[in-house]
Amino acid sequence: MAIDIAMGRRICYFRYKHNLTQKQLGLLLGYSESTAEVRVNQYENGIRRPKEATLQRLGEIFGVDAAVFEIPQVYNWAGLMQTFFSMEDRAGWKITKVDGHFALILDTKLDGSQKLFNDSVLQEWLDMQTALEQGKITREEYDDWRYHYNELSLGKHTTAVNKQLDEAWLRESETVQEE
Repeated sequence: MAIDIAMGRRICYFRYKHNLTQKQLGLLLGYSESTAEVRVNQYENGIRRPKEATLQRLGEIFGVDAAVFEIPQVYNWAGLMQTFFSMEDRAGWKITKVDGHFALILDTKLDGSQKLFNDSVLQEWLDMQTALEQGKITREEYDDWRYHYNELSLGKHTTAVNKQLDEAWLRESETVQEE
């Protein structure tokens, strides 16, 4: 029974990207010659889940943030749809069609800080995709950005949003005082 196939697929993706065999990766992780291949195979097939220290080591080996291995558990198309439904409930996502293409719309009724945060995060993603499509950055640079995206990356957006809200509050306070 697979317990973490999404994580396993991500480990396998990076192993292939770095031209490593399962045994080579297992040895780099510090497993013995006799268990290295088996252990990595178990991770990739979702039979075992790597411990946090192993995830950190995988990040070091592949030169990515360990957070890239913590992706949602979506095992099939129905699971993906349930993820979308969950985001509809939690974040107000809506589905629509724009010029014949399906599009997900984030709720514009969110409180100001959540909307600013969503706008900031999604704008950065769009900017990076656009730069890739226009040849301003390479696929490697785009992947480097994606595979190093983590809580610290999100933190810069939170800081920027809080600054915007503070500035708006200050402007509003000054306006009220003038009246």
